[in-house]
Amino acid sequence: MKDGAWARLGVDVAADGGDEFVICRIVGDVIETCYCSSGTMNDDQVLVAEKVLEEIKAAQRLADALGSPHPVRVKVDQNGIGHVVVSMLKRWADTGRHQAQIVGVMVSESPTQDDPGALMRPYRKRDEMWLATRGLLQPDPSTGLGRLRLRVNRQTGIQPSTPHLGSNSAGYSVVESKKAMKQRGMKSPDRADATLLTVYEPEPINPPRRRGLLN
Repeated sequence: MKDGAWARLGVDVAADGGDEFVICRIVGDVIETCYCSSGTMNDDQVLVAEKVLEEIKAAQRLADALGSPHPVRVKVDQNGIGHVVVSMLKRWADTGRHQAQIVGVMVSESPTQDDPGALMRPYRKRDEMWLATRGLLQPDPSTGLGRLRLRVNRQTGIQPSTPHLGSNSAGYSVVESKKAMKQRGMKSPDRADATLLTVYEPEPINPPRRRGLLN
C-alpha cells in the first residue's frame, strides 16, 4: 500500500436471515473483506452499526499510518433496513464518534448520468456498480493486469461472476437480481456487493463547476 492511499469501506447489510452482513475495505487498489456474518445477530441494527463503526476506526488508523489526506469514505447499501444503519452512522459523525464520510447508496435508483452512446448502459445504480467494477477488473492489454487487486477468499472471489448479465426491452444492461439468483439455486452475492461498494461512487465526488449563462 502506498503512502497517502485512500481508505474506503463498502457495506452490504443483511436483508433477511439467509443473507450476509459484509464489510469490505479498499486502500489504494487493494480490496479485502473485513467482516462477514449471518444469522439473528444481524437483526439488531444498532449492533450492525456498531460493527461498521469499529471498522471505520480501524480504517482511520490505517489511513493515519499511511499519511492519507483523504477522509475515510463509507458506502452503505441503504435499500430496506440499511437506511437505519446509514442514519445512525451519520448521527455519530455529527456527534464526533468518527470523522468518516457516510454515503447511503440506493441501488434501486436510476444512475445519475446516462451516456446514450455507451456500449452498455446500466438501468439502475446496482447495474452501474457491477458494470463499473467489471471494467476496473478487466486486464490492461499492455500489462495483463487489472486496476484492482482482490485479497479475498475463493467464495468471495467467484461471486462477482455469478449473476447473469442481460438487457431489458429499452436496451439497458441489467444484472441479474438477487431474487432471480435465489430462484435458480444461487446464494445472494452479498460479499460481491460489499466489494463493489468500496469503489463505487453514485455521485461525482468533485462535480464540475457550472458556468453562468451569458445573455
